[in-house]
Amino acid sequence: MTLRMALFLFVAVPVFFAAVCHVVAVVLDLVEAAWFAARPKPKTQRSPLREKEFHQ
Repeated sequence: MTLRMALFLFVAVPVFFAAVCHVVAVVLDLVEAAWFAARPKPKTQRSPLREKEFHQ
């Protein structure tokens, strides 16, 4: 195995793989953030007792 081939296998390939994984992770993170922002917010209901405590 030549030095050039060894450098390619043990340096360039792992760096490229890490870069691809990083891009995929960033895209998934953006998709998840957009999905959370777009979903409808659940409407929470307060009990009447809590309503009284809140307004005191």
